[in-house]
Amino acid sequence: MHPSNYTKTQRIFAFIGVIILVLLYICTLIFSLMKHEYAKHLFLASLAATVAVPLMIHFLMMMINVKRGKGIFDNPYPYRDKEKK
Repeated sequence: MHPSNYTKTQRIFAFIGVIILVLLYICTLIFSLMKHEYAKHLFLASLAATVAVPLMIHFLMMMINVKRGKGIFDNPYPYRDKEKK
């Protein structure tokens, strides 16, 4: 097993992100099965958030690269390079 290069804080934030996405998927499923006048709007909002949240996370990772002096399209996932070695 390889030692992790991520800090405890990074792992906690990653875990929180996974929990948020799972909750969004569950909400989307629940809203799709509801029979309420606002169910359609809640479902569409949940579906949009399910797409928007991962896109925003990826965008923020790209901006962190820019802040560190790398290009906007440089590898936002540095762990992928380490797996190839």
